[in-house]
Amino acid sequence: MSTSKNETQVENRWEPQALQSFLSENSGRNVVLMVTNNTSSIISFKHDGGKVVLLRAHRMFLDAPAEVASALAKWIGGRKNRRDIVQEFIDENRGDICRGEYQARRQIVREEGTHHHLGEIRDYLNATYLQNRSTAPVTWGRSNGKRKSRSIRLGFYDPVRNLISINRRLDKTDIPRYMVEYVIFHEMLHEVLGIGRRADGKRDIHGKTFRLLEHTYPFYEKALAFEKMKWG
Repeated sequence: MSTSKNETQVENRWEPQALQSFLSENSGRNVVLMVTNNTSSIISFKHDGGKVVLLRAHRMFLDAPAEVASALAKWIGGRKNRRDIVQEFIDENRGDICRGEYQARRQIVREEGTHHHLGEIRDYLNATYLQNRSTAPVTWGRSNGKRKSRSIRLGFYDPVRNLISINRRLDKTDIPRYMVEYVIFHEMLHEVLGIGRRADGKRDIHGKTFRLLEHTYPFYEKALAFEKMKWG
């Protein structure tokens, strides 16, 4: 990688002061950089009302390529459309920087529910529709009874832990198996396909390939209709 005078890197790695200077020069702001190990808040910045910007960034950005550092500078300077490049860099590297933290913890997977067994459903879907390409365990998560029905999250794939969590609201007698299958299958597709990219370079979470594969589930329309009837 070639570098200009404004892209001072040592063996493709930024020194904190060099990165701070680069961001200041290319954002039009006086950037004060604080490098952190915080994995829950990878990056944040705030203005003091003037030209000074306090930037807190995970140390992964010390390994950021010049185009990512440039996008970050432009984002700090007010060009919000450059945020996607920064977010893509975070998504690509979050697993590596967090993996050690999660490996040190014991990951508890609760597959057996009162009415639905997630492990059995996962294995069936994996073998039937995904050629056993999925590796993520599936666990029952928490159900927030205070959350309004219209905003509940039925499932979630965590790429850092490679874990699919299913809302316990689905573990009830009035929830048909095909509904649980659909939610698990949806999240398994997120795991197997990852985050796609649109023609303009922006992130595409539910791209064409995702939608095509999602429609291979035979009860897709039925599950959507049930979801709409049940939760609006």
